[in-house]
Amino acid sequence: MMRNILFLFIIPLVLYSCKATQKAGDGAKADLNKRTEQLIDSIKKHEINPKTISFKSAVDIKSKDKKNSVKMNCRIQVDSVIWISFTAYGYEVARALARPDSLFFVNKTKKEYFSGEYSFLEEKLDLNIDFNQLQSILLGNAIDIDDPNIKRSNDNDLYLLSTLKKRKLKKAREKSHKIDDDIVISNWINPANYRLSKLQILDLRNKRSALIDYQDFKEIDNFVLATESTITIKSKQKLTIENQYSRININDEERFPFKIYDSYTPIR
Repeated sequence: MMRNILFLFIIPLVLYSCKATQKAGDGAKADLNKRTEQLIDSIKKHEINPKTISFKSAVDIKSKDKKNSVKMNCRIQVDSVIWISFTAYGYEVARALARPDSLFFVNKTKKEYFSGEYSFLEEKLDLNIDFNQLQSILLGNAIDIDDPNIKRSNDNDLYLLSTLKKRKLKKAREKSHKIDDDIVISNWINPANYRLSKLQILDLRNKRSALIDYQDFKEIDNFVLATESTITIKSKQKLTIENQYSRININDEERFPFKIYDSYTPIR
């Protein structure tokens, strides 16, 4: 169960909220005429890149016949460490720590732990992800936009940057067309604030996907953040994850405590 929870939080949890009054992008005229290089440059200028950031989140996970609630406490020292604590029914049930070259995880309910490299995620969960991608997802920044095969198009009132052309992407999503790529990344960008509006990850080899839809953007401490998100994960079963975030702290001094007890057994 906790391995499934780890998968759920590695892919979708990205956005933050706190008290704010100004809606980012309100009244801005949409510009959908930027060339690919200009668009990527604007996206990078509007990325969230503080020294540190922390937030808390109440998360509701819904499947066809189940509903679970989990609280998450996340702290990030950008480009250095990601620390996440999961709590259920008032008790911490798991803790994770990620560094650029290593990954650590403890399941406190089963007294199990993992200490090793990111290849563990690929071996156990069929997830091919590194520290930079995980950090970008948690910060709500677009991912893989420097891919030499990135394709730019317009999709309604949003920019679309994808590793597939728009027409092929639609066919891949409908499962009616064979695509050579194992993983397809698509970023929908709001032209009013150049922030990520939607992110889709298609895992064609394992026939699963994650779609993250971000709503209600606000400007907080000079960063544009979404205060709500809805995540839809399709695999063997469909999961919907609703997120509301609170207690953001930006550029505060953070601690990242992590301990593996001698009585814990390694996750194989």
